[in-house]
Amino acid sequence: MPKKKKANPQLLVIFDTNVLFTQVASDLVRKEISTLIDENSSHTDIDIKWFLPSVVVDERRYQMRNKAFNLLPSIQKLERLLGHNLNITEDILIQRVNDAVNNSISALNINELVVDTKEIDWETLIQRACFRNPPFEAGEKEKGFRDSIIAEAVFQLLKTSPSTPAICRLVLVTDDSVLSEFVEQSTASAKNMRV
Repeated sequence: MPKKKKANPQLLVIFDTNVLFTQVASDLVRKEISTLIDENSSHTDIDIKWFLPSVVVDERRYQMRNKAFNLLPSIQKLERLLGHNLNITEDILIQRVNDAVNNSISALNINELVVDTKEIDWETLIQRACFRNPPFEAGEKEKGFRDSIIAEAVFQLLKTSPSTPAICRLVLVTDDSVLSEFVEQSTASAKNMRV
């Protein structure tokens, strides 16, 4: 009887918005991240899966839309100069940004990590927000809701993933010290989680 091939270990990489941010309006992720994914997606000894929490995708979509909307006045000036209506509206820009985001996700083979809102402890999250406990930042204004949702996405993926480090490891890539510290403390008992 042939020996069954042992499954490759998994590495699940979750990106935060601040790691992706690029000034180029047409790109979902910065060039370095795109290169990282391209160069590390076909290893034969490990299965790497790339994730963007849906709140990260939507934040990036928002940033890209705003860049596109900022170009509308220039397009209108060009239309006046040419005496020709190019028929580029906000609705068209929204659709084209959505297409660009979806095409990038597909081309890079990124998985969108959707949070199950029924699994969130909303009372705890509300208390964290009110008293500015991590991942909310201290200060007059409440900042940290998206970070809370990113953290929840990480926790939910961790909960549904194999817990043995030799089989599966998860990595959150972020440049946010408050989110980083919060996820590290919240997952301290998990042997397969790194930030």
